[in-house]
Amino acid sequence: MRTPWFAALCLVLLVGCDRRVQQCNRLIDAINEEQPKLSKSFRASPTPEPTPEALDTFAKRLDELGAKIKRIELKDGKLVAYRDGYAKLATDIATAARKTAAAFEDRKEAAKAAAELNSFKENEKTLVKQINEYCQGKGG
Repeated sequence: MRTPWFAALCLVLLVGCDRRVQQCNRLIDAINEEQPKLSKSFRASPTPEPTPEALDTFAKRLDELGAKIKRIELKDGKLVAYRDGYAKLATDIATAARKTAAAFEDRKEAAKAAAELNSFKENEKTLVKQINEYCQGKGG
């Protein structure tokens, strides 16, 4: 008689995993969908170095990304934390891009703002890695 209970338990676990997978897919798809647009807006400058206008466009796209990510409905607590962390990261990068654009005339301030902007690359890479590991069942 253990078979029906075992089957029911397996079904419940599979449904729970499926929900997690669906939520992971929504979050990852939203992030991946925006990456080409972000890259294109950042490289929109006619010169090798980004212009203030290109940085402003990049910041606007990041604001849009942050808002879009924040609207994704998730139930999984860990994914909610990752979603919120990614949305905050997008907003922080947008702020740094605006600082860089505003400081463009002052070389010293521009270099400082650009360094801040570049510092977010590793944070984004780490957060994406954590999301992927969690969604692949390797984390938490």
